[in-house]
Amino acid sequence: MRAARRLLVSVPGRELQKIRLGSSVFPAEQLPDDGISPALRDAVRLVLHHSSEWEQPALLVARPEIFPGGETLSWLQNRIPGATTHVSISDGSAVKLIPGLKNHVFFYSFGNGLDENVLKTLVRRTSRQLGALRSQWNSAYALRFEGKNVSLPTTALAGCYNSRAPDRALFKLFLDKGNIPDSMETISTIPAVDPARLNSYSPITYVTLTHSLLAAERFRSVLGKVILEHFFDESSALVFALPEADFKREGVTPSLEAFLAAARDTTFPIPKLVANNIFLSFGELSEAALGALDVPVMLWSSDDTALWRHPPSYYERFESIRIYFRRGLMREKQFHEMAAILLGREFELRPLGFPAASQ
Repeated sequence: MRAARRLLVSVPGRELQKIRLGSSVFPAEQLPDDGISPALRDAVRLVLHHSSEWEQPALLVARPEIFPGGETLSWLQNRIPGATTHVSISDGSAVKLIPGLKNHVFFYSFGNGLDENVLKTLVRRTSRQLGALRSQWNSAYALRFEGKNVSLPTTALAGCYNSRAPDRALFKLFLDKGNIPDSMETISTIPAVDPARLNSYSPITYVTLTHSLLAAERFRSVLGKVILEHFFDESSALVFALPEADFKREGVTPSLEAFLAAARDTTFPIPKLVANNIFLSFGELSEAALGALDVPVMLWSSDDTALWRHPPSYYERFESIRIYFRRGLMREKQFHEMAAILLGREFELRPLGFPAASQ
């Protein structure tokens, strides 16, 4: 008699180092919220929500690379009866494959640049290993292999939960291009601002940042212009949501340092003054904070932002949405189709860089 079908979900071992698990294979409820990054928590919740088509509850597996074949693979197979499909939830450092199952990959840690390197490594190995992946979930990467375009099909899983971002205060921008440490210290001593104060400005441009975006030269080359124009138009506001801390980058200091370094490396003469209408948020603003704004808010994002961490209803509140396309390994048409599902609305896709605020 055939065992009822089941989904197997692997999670990156480096996120489990501080968690005690009784077995390498375990039910989803044994994965605690505490001790893992918010991004991994949201990715697991999303996959489990969309796993209703399988007949048995999904199982999670840690370190699937220890089951390459032989006795170890037999041990695994005995504990996952009915498993037909495996999705590797990857932090970008590796993609795990399980022999005998339909393998898929879900890069949850967007914006660190590692996921593109993983796919390049797969291509450098063998076409058979790349072919072992049936699809990519919530990404749209394409590669050149032996002179041909190689593209994994994309499965778009729209967000189903509001990300549980905490209420965050805003910090006014100050930049001394010659002294990043002093700039960071100055920002930390300026009184924080309640996001409700943003209602004093109109419109608001809300920019979500990733580490990859901050490292992109084309972004840095125009960042200074955007900041400079807002310095002299205090009726509007510019809000930068810095990359949230994760298990690889503990604390907020690296995100702030990366942002200030990107702004420093522009050719624009940013005044060495506190900007009263340019704000920094250590992570995305909460849904409650955004929902409390009654002025137009324009969202600027990029193709390496985890759009799936919010449901389509979240994006309804924005006056407009622009997504900047870096033309890296992403396929533009494939990305556009995926983003339309994740956002649930029309949006504008533009090549990077960021235009002037007046455009």
